[in-house]
Amino acid sequence: MTEIKFEIKTDFNKEQVIQKQISKLKLFLFDVMTTVQKESRIRAPVDTGFLRANIKLYPMKPALKSVVQSRAKYSSAQEYGTGKMKSQPYMRPALRKVMRVDVPKLKKQYKLD
Repeated sequence: MTEIKFEIKTDFNKEQVIQKQISKLKLFLFDVMTTVQKESRIRAPVDTGFLRANIKLYPMKPALKSVVQSRAKYSSAQEYGTGKMKSQPYMRPALRKVMRVDVPKLKKQYKLD
């Protein structure tokens, strides 16, 4: 009976490669969320500027999660409207634009394809 055996030895450390990819992914996600924040601010309706100024990016633990949120009390009324007020969406259109236009560009920039 003949046995064929292949062995491949590498000089790289798997953990280092994994950590490098995770670091790249963290930077990518932070850039995506920063872009969502900027786009939301651009699209936010402006009266006093309070709504726009209160659209913030909150990096979370673990680092692979971030939240873009508006802390203005009337944020949801602007986004979704009320019985007396027409909606003026700014967050959802910003997210759709970023996912459609900016994420593919950032994926190429970070070589994630």
